Amino acid sequence: MRFYIFMTLMALSLQCCAITEQHGEPLLSRLEAERLADSIFRSMDTDERIMQLYIYAPTTSDNYIVQSGPVPGGVMLPVSTIATMKKQIDALGSWGDAPGLIALDFNRPIPATPNYINPYNIPASHRDSVVMNIVTNSLTDTLLSIGFNYTAGLIADGYGSRASAPHSRRIAPLIGGDTTAHNAFILTMYTSVKAAIESNNEFITGTTTPEMFLIRAQKAVKDHPELLQIIDRKANQILRLKISLKTYRQKPQLDITKAEASAICAMKSISCVKNDNQLLPMPSGSNIDIIQIGGFKMAGFYTQAGFYGDYNYNYADTATASVITALAKRHEGRKCVILLNATIDKPATAQAISRAANDENTCIVNFDNPKNIALIDGKCIVQQIGNNATAAKMAARAVFGEIDIDGEFPYQEPANTKSLHIAANKLKYTILRETGFNLAYKDTLDSVVSAAIREGAFPGCQVFAAKDGKILINKAYGHFTYDSLTRPVNTTDLYDLASLTKVTAATLLAMKLYDMKKMDIEKPLGTYLHYDDSLPKPIMNVKIKSLLQHRSGIYAYPPIIRFGNNSNGWQRLGKSIGLDTDSLSLNQLADAAYKELYSPIFDKDGATTRIADSLWLRDQYVDSIKKFFMHLSVKRRNRYQYSDVNMILLQWAAEEVLKCRADSFLSKNFYQPLGMTRTCHTPLSHNIPADQIAPTEAQPWTGKMLQGDVHDPAAALLGGISGNAGLFSTAYNIGILFQMLLDGGQYGGKRYFNQKTVEKFTTKQPNTKRALGFDMAPNNFVAEAASKRTYGHTGFTGTCAWADPDNKIVVVFTCNRIHPDANNKKINELKLRQKISQVIYDGCGIFVEEDDK
Repeated sequence: MRFYIFMTLMALSLQCCAITEQHGEPLLSRLEAERLADSIFRSMDTDERIMQLYIYAPTTSDNYIVQSGPVPGGVMLPVSTIATMKKQIDALGSWGDAPGLIALDFNRPIPATPNYINPYNIPASHRDSVVMNIVTNSLTDTLLSIGFNYTAGLIADGYGSRASAPHSRRIAPLIGGDTTAHNAFILTMYTSVKAAIESNNEFITGTTTPEMFLIRAQKAVKDHPELLQIIDRKANQILRLKISLKTYRQKPQLDITKAEASAICAMKSISCVKNDNQLLPMPSGSNIDIIQIGGFKMAGFYTQAGFYGDYNYNYADTATASVITALAKRHEGRKCVILLNATIDKPATAQAISRAANDENTCIVNFDNPKNIALIDGKCIVQQIGNNATAAKMAARAVFGEIDIDGEFPYQEPANTKSLHIAANKLKYTILRETGFNLAYKDTLDSVVSAAIREGAFPGCQVFAAKDGKILINKAYGHFTYDSLTRPVNTTDLYDLASLTKVTAATLLAMKLYDMKKMDIEKPLGTYLHYDDSLPKPIMNVKIKSLLQHRSGIYAYPPIIRFGNNSNGWQRLGKSIGLDTDSLSLNQLADAAYKELYSPIFDKDGATTRIADSLWLRDQYVDSIKKFFMHLSVKRRNRYQYSDVNMILLQWAAEEVLKCRADSFLSKNFYQPLGMTRTCHTPLSHNIPADQIAPTEAQPWTGKMLQGDVHDPAAALLGGISGNAGLFSTAYNIGILFQMLLDGGQYGGKRYFNQKTVEKFTTKQPNTKRALGFDMAPNNFVAEAASKRTYGHTGFTGTCAWADPDNKIVVVFTCNRIHPDANNKKINELKLRQKISQVIYDGCGIFVEEDDK
């Protein structure tokens, strides 16, 4: 397979130390620069003009200084150390009036350059001006630090014409000034000096000594006198370019942090050269085999991949036997990513990888080492420039559809390959400054949240926001508790969503059944939920729609008082089991109630419903709880009254239709395929450590802090899987769910709902302020600037989530404001959820209209 290796150049035009300006001296105007260049040109003889076209590229550092003889127009340094660079700068001081051009061979590391600048960054991302400016300014800072006085930049920004001059690189001044006024080209590897002079490229570079180049050029001019006119034109243009660069002394300041710079360069330097199996973007929710071949372990990749699904990771060195062994560990039919982090130079190894990669489920990600692409075949091949942690993480985001793949392969693509554009199909990871979000409001958000934590509204939280499908904010603040010595909250930590479960679980079930035509919301509950009591119950005549609207008329409070650790509960339970409650003390009643209802340990024959640590409900009461719900009274006048009971009954009806538990169905059909890997009921049973779950409040019976067990008492008695509460998640995961709804029921290339179903359930209902299951704006928990079609919900623990279809905004907030005391109401008194939401809208330039205030 043919493979053209191109020299990747980073050229920086430098005014040498000998050509200095006094501080405060006015910079030359364009006209003055041209006049100076013309004056220098007129003073040159033919040989000097010829040499202006030549950039000398010595092969070793031993001959990098031109001691005598003809002076080239510039030198390409074989960079090794700062000391050798400094020597070259000093040597250029004797070159006379014509400034020397120093070109840097970017195939080698440049001392003190940030590690996100890679030899291939420039050609791979040449279309992106932000990357260009980052790299240019980073190099400028580096070179200034070692003595370069003027660093107006010349940077490769394209391939030139591959057909006619495949070895050319266009260069243009990018720092401070008109970037289109002067253009120059570097031409390499032309066998004929005549052909090089006649080409469209002003500069010629090579390893021939300046003396030998001049001899060859003089002979070409002697044999072809017409070349003199071309040489004069090019030399004059080159001199104008060099002198004009003197006017670009002030480099612009880019307000980009090092972390952002690293991320931008990594994002924009990913290319896809094959996607024949249409595997990209990879779907979320599936188990993935990740096999790495060579180099240090790419933890950044497989850690990020864990956000999209479970993975198995295997490592092999580049020995053929090791590679074959690792590849044999793949699971048939499972998605697989092969990471190459070393040069594959053994044909047998390349063949083994190619055989494995020629199926419908495998993608190769090659880190650096572009030569590998010519040796390895496969149906899906991605090239990532760089192999640090940031590059690895961005590669995973690209493979799984969180960022666009829009870079360009840094060399000529091998046969049968082409740089492809692969659009992101999930919530898009972005650098905030590139979204149009006003960065000042990021600081405002930090201030609002920090002040709330200081006020004791909550000890910690997560904030997520997206606009137009692009992530604006995904940030964690504070700690799990008010003890600042504990570890900070992470964006992957779980929070008890409380009543936010009503729309992230129970309502989803109703929507799915409606979508599948297995539930008619106009029909009564008894159509789907059957109860073996022969007596007719008014509760069975309530319409499904009335449950969703909270207009059922059913007694609103769960019938669980007898299960509570309080005097009313003890009395109620004592009478129901035949105790003489009048003769027993409160302590005796409490002890009797505990022994009747609960066990301190799991008992497979009698207590299998976990309430909390050291608290298990006895099985004999599981059915009783359901019976108590079925006997609740129903008012004839179905006025709005928010109720947990409505959603509990709705979930039971859905489970009966589905013939499975709600948590299993939701996980299989929504959370897993959406990539909501940190979302589940009863997280402790899913092996999520308690120290990754925010604590809420002490459990009344045990006095132990709840951390991973649901806080809501009704949901707890139902085993943590309840229509009103029980779901644990992160702000980011809930953001994915709401983005799916905002996008009309589809996400990541998969459809979850018919768009009309989403519209029906998220549209305000007549004679109410709510939709079906969802609450709606305006209210005190969402931005005042939110559109009236904004839908979402809140939770008792302090959570909320909102989707605004008019402004294409999703905002999610999670916290544990009830820790350690549920009586803490500061979050509501200060309207913090509304303020946090409004900051997001302000940053997007969506303000409250005066008429709406």
